[in-house]
Amino acid sequence: MEIQQLKYFVCAVHYGSIIKASQELYITRQTISSALTQLETELGFSLLQRGKNGVELTKEGQLFYSRIAHQFEEFEKIKKEMREFSSQYRLPIKIGIVSWADQREVILLESWIQAHSEIQGEILFLSGRQSNEMLEQGQLHFCLTTMPSEANLNFTSEQIAEYPLMLAVHRDNPLAGKMQITAQDFHSQTILTTTLGYGKLEYTGQKWMPFELEQHQICTEDPIYLYSLLAANRGVMACHDKNTVLNQMRDIRLIPFTQGFTFPYFLRTSSFTMRKRQYDEVARELTSYLKQNL
Repeated sequence: MEIQQLKYFVCAVHYGSIIKASQELYITRQTISSALTQLETELGFSLLQRGKNGVELTKEGQLFYSRIAHQFEEFEKIKKEMREFSSQYRLPIKIGIVSWADQREVILLESWIQAHSEIQGEILFLSGRQSNEMLEQGQLHFCLTTMPSEANLNFTSEQIAEYPLMLAVHRDNPLAGKMQITAQDFHSQTILTTTLGYGKLEYTGQKWMPFELEQHQICTEDPIYLYSLLAANRGVMACHDKNTVLNQMRDIRLIPFTQGFTFPYFLRTSSFTMRKRQYDEVARELTSYLKQNL
Protein backbone atom coordinates (compact mmCIF):
# COMPACT_ATOMS: atom_id res chain seq x y z
CA MET A 1 0.00 0.00 0.00
CA GLU A 2 1.47 3.33 -1.08
CA ILE A 3 0.67 6.92 -0.11
CA GLN A 4 0.04 7.78 -3.78
CA GLN A 5 -2.59 5.05 -4.06
CA LEU A 6 -4.39 6.39 -1.00
CA LYS A 7 -4.25 9.90 -2.41
CA TYR A 8 -5.92 8.76 -5.64
CA PHE A 9 -8.54 6.81 -3.71
CA VAL A 10 -9.48 9.72 -1.41
CA CYS A 11 -9.65 12.13 -4.34
CA ALA A 12 -11.81 9.77 -6.43
CA VAL A 13 -14.23 9.37 -3.51
CA HIS A 14 -14.29 13.13 -2.86
CA TYR A 15 -15.22 13.98 -6.45
CA GLY A 16 -17.25 10.83 -7.08
CA SER A 17 -15.42 10.37 -10.38
CA ILE A 18 -12.07 9.08 -11.57
CA ILE A 19 -12.18 11.55 -14.47
CA LYS A 20 -12.68 14.55 -12.16
CA ALA A 21 -9.99 13.25 -9.82
CA SER A 22 -7.53 12.98 -12.71
CA GLN A 23 -8.29 16.58 -13.70
CA GLU A 24 -7.78 17.78 -10.15
CA LEU A 25 -4.49 15.89 -9.74
CA TYR A 26 -3.24 16.73 -13.28
CA ILE A 27 -2.60 13.10 -14.19
CA THR A 28 -4.19 10.71 -16.66
CA ARG A 29 -7.33 8.69 -15.88
CA GLN A 30 -5.43 5.51 -16.70
CA THR A 31 -2.84 6.28 -14.00
CA ILE A 32 -5.51 6.58 -11.29
CA SER A 33 -7.44 3.51 -12.47
CA SER A 34 -4.29 1.39 -12.49
CA ALA A 35 -3.27 2.56 -8.99
CA LEU A 36 -6.75 1.84 -7.56
CA THR A 37 -6.81 -1.61 -9.11
CA GLN A 38 -3.43 -2.40 -7.54
CA LEU A 39 -4.69 -1.16 -4.15
CA GLU A 40 -7.82 -3.32 -4.35
CA THR A 41 -5.76 -6.34 -5.37
CA GLU A 42 -3.46 -5.88 -2.39
CA LEU A 43 -6.38 -5.48 0.04
CA GLY A 44 -8.28 -8.40 -1.44
CA PHE A 45 -11.62 -6.65 -1.96
CA SER A 46 -13.22 -3.93 -4.11
CA LEU A 47 -13.31 -0.38 -2.79
CA LEU A 48 -15.29 1.29 -5.55
CA GLN A 49 -18.13 0.46 -7.88
CA ARG A 50 -17.39 2.00 -11.25
CA GLY A 51 -20.23 3.19 -13.46
CA LYS A 52 -21.02 5.57 -16.30
CA ASN A 53 -21.95 8.33 -13.85
CA GLY A 54 -18.87 7.98 -11.65
CA VAL A 55 -17.81 5.82 -8.70
CA GLU A 56 -19.47 4.79 -5.44
CA LEU A 57 -18.01 3.20 -2.33
CA THR A 58 -18.64 -0.47 -1.65
CA LYS A 59 -19.39 -1.53 1.95
CA GLU A 60 -15.74 -2.43 2.36
CA GLY A 61 -14.79 0.84 0.72
CA GLN A 62 -16.93 2.84 3.16
CA LEU A 63 -15.17 1.28 6.14
CA PHE A 64 -11.75 1.73 4.58
CA TYR A 65 -12.47 5.37 3.68
CA SER A 66 -13.74 6.17 7.20
CA ARG A 67 -10.49 4.87 8.65
CA ILE A 68 -7.95 6.50 6.36
CA ALA A 69 -9.53 9.77 5.10
CA HIS A 70 -8.77 11.84 8.21
CA GLN A 71 -5.29 10.36 8.65
CA PHE A 72 -4.48 11.05 5.02
CA GLU A 73 -5.65 14.67 5.33
CA GLU A 74 -3.41 15.14 8.37
CA PHE A 75 -0.48 13.61 6.52
CA GLU A 76 -0.94 16.07 3.63
CA LYS A 77 -0.99 19.01 6.09
CA ILE A 78 2.20 17.79 7.75
CA LYS A 79 3.93 17.34 4.39
CA LYS A 80 2.96 20.86 3.30
CA GLU A 81 4.13 22.38 6.60
CA MET A 82 7.48 20.58 6.41
CA ARG A 83 8.09 21.77 2.85
CA GLU A 84 7.33 25.35 3.84
CA PHE A 85 9.52 25.03 6.92
CA SER A 86 12.47 23.37 5.23
CA SER A 87 14.81 25.56 3.21
CA GLN A 88 16.27 22.40 1.66
CA TYR A 89 13.17 21.52 -0.35
CA ARG A 90 13.54 22.16 -4.08
CA LEU A 91 10.89 21.75 -6.75
CA PRO A 92 11.83 18.75 -8.93
CA ILE A 93 11.84 19.61 -12.64
CA LYS A 94 12.54 17.19 -15.49
CA ILE A 95 13.42 18.86 -18.79
CA GLY A 96 13.67 16.82 -21.97
CA ILE A 97 15.79 17.90 -24.89
CA VAL A 98 15.88 16.26 -28.31
CA SER A 99 18.96 14.06 -28.54
CA TRP A 100 20.31 15.81 -31.66
CA ALA A 101 20.24 19.26 -30.05
CA ASP A 102 23.15 21.64 -30.41
CA GLN A 103 25.44 21.65 -27.37
CA ARG A 104 24.71 25.36 -26.92
CA GLU A 105 21.10 24.60 -26.04
CA VAL A 106 22.21 22.01 -23.49
CA ILE A 107 24.61 24.48 -21.85
CA LEU A 108 21.85 27.08 -21.77
CA LEU A 109 19.46 24.80 -19.88
CA GLU A 110 22.20 23.73 -17.47
CA SER A 111 22.99 27.39 -16.75
CA TRP A 112 19.33 28.12 -16.05
CA ILE A 113 19.09 25.21 -13.61
CA GLN A 114 22.24 26.30 -11.79
CA ALA A 115 20.94 29.87 -11.50
CA HIS A 116 17.74 28.72 -9.74
CA SER A 117 18.59 27.24 -6.37
CA GLU A 118 14.91 26.53 -5.69
CA ILE A 119 14.86 24.07 -8.59
CA GLN A 120 16.13 20.51 -8.58
CA GLY A 121 16.54 20.15 -12.31
CA GLU A 122 17.32 17.12 -14.44
CA ILE A 123 17.95 17.11 -18.19
CA LEU A 124 17.01 14.03 -20.21
CA PHE A 125 18.13 13.43 -23.81
CA LEU A 126 15.21 11.91 -25.71
CA SER A 127 13.85 11.13 -29.13
CA GLY A 128 10.74 12.97 -30.28
CA ARG A 129 8.58 9.92 -29.59
CA GLN A 130 10.02 9.46 -26.10
CA SER A 131 9.41 13.08 -25.18
CA ASN A 132 5.79 12.85 -26.36
CA GLU A 133 5.15 9.72 -24.31
CA MET A 134 6.81 11.07 -21.17
CA LEU A 135 4.92 14.37 -21.40
CA GLU A 136 1.67 12.46 -21.84
CA GLN A 137 2.35 10.28 -18.79
CA GLY A 138 3.42 13.19 -16.58
CA GLN A 139 7.00 11.92 -16.34
CA LEU A 140 8.42 15.01 -18.02
CA HIS A 141 7.60 18.63 -17.23
CA PHE A 142 9.10 20.44 -20.22
CA CYS A 143 10.79 19.60 -23.50
CA LEU A 144 12.88 21.79 -25.79
CA THR A 145 12.15 20.75 -29.37
CA THR A 146 11.71 21.99 -32.92
CA MET A 147 8.83 19.76 -33.96
CA PRO A 148 5.73 20.19 -31.77
CA SER A 149 2.77 17.96 -32.52
CA GLU A 150 0.00 20.53 -32.27
CA ALA A 151 -2.58 17.89 -33.19
CA ASN A 152 -2.16 16.44 -29.69
CA LEU A 153 -4.32 18.64 -27.48
CA ASN A 154 -2.67 17.34 -24.30
CA PHE A 155 0.39 19.41 -25.15
CA THR A 156 1.03 23.13 -24.98
CA SER A 157 3.81 24.54 -27.15
CA GLU A 158 5.25 28.04 -27.07
CA GLN A 159 7.70 29.20 -29.70
CA ILE A 160 10.72 30.67 -27.98
CA ALA A 161 13.22 31.26 -30.79
CA GLU A 162 13.54 31.29 -34.55
CA TYR A 163 16.70 30.84 -36.61
CA PRO A 164 17.12 31.40 -40.35
CA LEU A 165 17.14 28.10 -42.21
CA MET A 166 20.39 27.57 -44.10
CA LEU A 167 21.71 25.16 -46.71
CA ALA A 168 25.16 23.63 -46.11
CA VAL A 169 27.21 22.67 -49.17
CA HIS A 170 30.82 21.81 -49.86
CA ARG A 171 32.79 24.47 -51.73
CA ASP A 172 33.02 22.14 -54.76
CA ASN A 173 29.24 21.86 -55.01
CA PRO A 174 27.74 23.83 -57.92
CA LEU A 175 25.55 25.73 -55.45
CA ALA A 176 28.53 27.01 -53.44
CA GLY A 177 28.86 30.15 -55.56
CA LYS A 178 25.38 31.45 -54.79
CA MET A 179 24.76 34.19 -52.25
CA GLN A 180 21.15 33.07 -51.70
CA ILE A 181 19.16 30.08 -52.83
CA THR A 182 15.58 29.10 -53.57
CA ALA A 183 13.85 25.73 -53.40
CA GLN A 184 14.19 25.36 -57.16
CA ASP A 185 18.00 25.59 -56.93
CA PHE A 186 18.28 22.16 -55.35
CA HIS A 187 14.88 20.60 -56.00
CA SER A 188 16.37 17.62 -57.84
CA GLN A 189 19.12 16.93 -55.28
CA THR A 190 19.13 14.65 -52.27
CA ILE A 191 18.80 16.48 -48.95
CA LEU A 192 20.91 15.19 -46.09
CA THR A 193 19.87 16.14 -42.59
CA THR A 194 20.62 15.18 -39.01
CA THR A 195 17.34 16.41 -37.59
CA LEU A 196 14.60 16.05 -40.16
CA GLY A 197 12.91 13.01 -41.58
CA TYR A 198 9.38 14.05 -42.37
CA GLY A 199 9.36 13.84 -46.17
CA LYS A 200 9.57 17.61 -46.61
CA LEU A 201 12.36 20.02 -45.88
CA GLU A 202 11.33 22.17 -42.94
CA TYR A 203 8.55 23.49 -40.77
CA THR A 204 8.28 27.29 -40.81
CA GLY A 205 6.36 27.83 -37.60
CA GLN A 206 3.13 28.28 -39.59
CA LYS A 207 3.11 25.56 -42.24
CA TRP A 208 5.28 23.07 -44.09
CA MET A 209 7.29 24.27 -47.06
CA PRO A 210 5.19 23.44 -50.16
CA PHE A 211 7.43 21.08 -52.08
CA GLU A 212 8.39 17.43 -51.84
CA LEU A 213 11.99 16.31 -51.55
CA GLU A 214 13.82 13.03 -51.52
CA GLN A 215 15.46 12.86 -48.10
CA HIS A 216 17.88 10.69 -46.21
CA GLN A 217 17.89 11.12 -42.47
CA ILE A 218 21.25 10.55 -40.80
CA CYS A 219 21.34 10.19 -37.04
CA THR A 220 24.82 11.37 -36.19
CA GLU A 221 26.68 14.47 -35.08
CA ASP A 222 30.06 13.03 -36.09
CA PRO A 223 31.75 15.95 -37.92
CA ILE A 224 34.04 13.64 -39.91
CA TYR A 225 31.07 11.69 -41.26
CA LEU A 226 29.07 14.83 -42.06
CA TYR A 227 32.06 16.38 -43.78
CA SER A 228 32.66 13.28 -45.89
CA LEU A 229 29.03 13.26 -47.06
CA LEU A 230 29.21 16.85 -48.22
CA ALA A 231 32.71 16.57 -49.67
CA ALA A 232 31.65 13.63 -51.81
CA ASN A 233 28.90 15.82 -53.34
CA ARG A 234 26.27 13.32 -52.28
CA GLY A 235 23.86 16.14 -51.61
CA VAL A 236 23.28 19.25 -49.56
CA MET A 237 22.36 19.56 -45.91
CA ALA A 238 19.58 21.53 -44.23
CA CYS A 239 20.53 23.22 -40.98
CA HIS A 240 20.12 26.47 -39.09
CA ASP A 241 22.63 29.25 -38.63
CA LYS A 242 23.45 28.21 -35.05
CA ASN A 243 24.56 24.71 -36.07
CA THR A 244 27.86 24.34 -34.21
CA VAL A 245 29.09 21.23 -36.02
CA LEU A 246 28.64 22.54 -39.55
CA ASN A 247 29.95 26.00 -38.71
CA GLN A 248 33.22 24.44 -37.55
CA MET A 249 33.79 22.48 -40.76
CA ARG A 250 36.40 23.73 -43.18
CA ASP A 251 35.30 24.16 -46.79
CA ILE A 252 31.59 24.20 -45.91
CA ARG A 253 29.40 27.13 -46.96
CA LEU A 254 26.13 28.00 -45.25
CA ILE A 255 23.80 29.70 -47.74
CA PRO A 256 20.55 31.42 -46.64
CA PHE A 257 17.17 30.97 -48.31
CA THR A 258 15.79 33.97 -50.18
CA GLN A 259 12.27 33.28 -48.88
CA GLY A 260 13.38 33.58 -45.28
CA PHE A 261 12.37 30.09 -44.17
CA THR A 262 12.93 29.60 -40.48
CA PHE A 263 13.92 26.90 -38.01
CA PRO A 264 11.74 27.38 -34.88
CA TYR A 265 12.43 26.26 -31.33
CA PHE A 266 9.53 25.39 -29.04
CA LEU A 267 9.21 24.79 -25.33
CA ARG A 268 6.60 22.09 -24.87
CA THR A 269 4.76 21.00 -21.76
CA SER A 270 1.72 18.94 -20.90
CA SER A 271 -1.35 21.10 -20.40
CA PHE A 272 -2.05 19.73 -16.92
CA THR A 273 1.51 20.61 -15.84
CA MET A 274 1.01 24.21 -16.96
CA ARG A 275 -2.07 24.55 -14.72
CA LYS A 276 -0.15 23.73 -11.56
CA ARG A 277 0.90 26.93 -9.79
CA GLN A 278 4.53 26.09 -9.03
CA TYR A 279 5.24 24.62 -12.46
CA ASP A 280 3.42 27.49 -14.13
CA GLU A 281 5.80 29.94 -12.43
CA VAL A 282 8.77 27.86 -13.52
CA ALA A 283 7.43 27.73 -17.09
CA ARG A 284 7.20 31.52 -17.26
CA GLU A 285 10.75 31.97 -15.99
CA LEU A 286 12.15 29.27 -18.25
CA THR A 287 10.34 30.58 -21.32
CA SER A 288 11.53 34.13 -20.64
CA TYR A 289 15.12 32.95 -20.19
CA LEU A 290 15.17 30.88 -23.36
CA LYS A 291 13.60 33.67 -25.41
CA GLN A 292 16.35 36.03 -24.31
CA ASN A 293 19.21 33.59 -24.84
CA LEU A 294 18.33 31.21 -27.67
